[in-house]
Amino acid sequence: MSHRNVSSLNYKLDYRTVVKAYSGKIKSVEWDNFRNIPLYNIVTETDKVTIDASADTLRVLQLTEQDVLSAIHEIHGNHIPKNISLLTEYDAYYISKAGHLPLPVYRVNIDNEDKDTYYINPATGKYRHVNNHDRWGFWMYQGLHSLKIKFLLDYPWVWTLVMWTLLTGGAVVSLSGVVLGYRYVAHKCRKLKS
Repeated sequence: MSHRNVSSLNYKLDYRTVVKAYSGKIKSVEWDNFRNIPLYNIVTETDKVTIDASADTLRVLQLTEQDVLSAIHEIHGNHIPKNISLLTEYDAYYISKAGHLPLPVYRVNIDNEDKDTYYINPATGKYRHVNNHDRWGFWMYQGLHSLKIKFLLDYPWVWTLVMWTLLTGGAVVSLSGVVLGYRYVAHKCRKLKS
């Protein structure tokens, strides 16, 4: 949810203060923003940290519910009903088999025609956007082909059992198709010879 018009004057915290605080362990500093909040994305030898640069004191970014709602209001306006909640576990569309998606995140459901949903990480300002089109795409590929379904991912042994059952069933159907095809061709060849 970057905002293009963030001035360098909004960065109250000097990047040199950040570099000094991390005493030479920084690999990179990236200037970023969450709407009108200026940020420094810091990559150190061991971690990634997002620093709120809107004040002259060094502090890690921690977006509030109000920060998130004001960003959503800028995009969708005040008149559209919204529902915000803090997710501490994955849901059906914000899910990771390997657990690499960060938690907690704010989930903002927008009551519009597209049923937009935003998942916003309060520690980084990064977000994921999901709408009806994305949900269809999710079910057509990740849901049905990868079995990336919350219940199955919550119980890995069930995911493995279902996956092996489907794979075995597919192999049996394929093998029976090859056998039936071979028999059909062999039968046709015998008819041609006689």
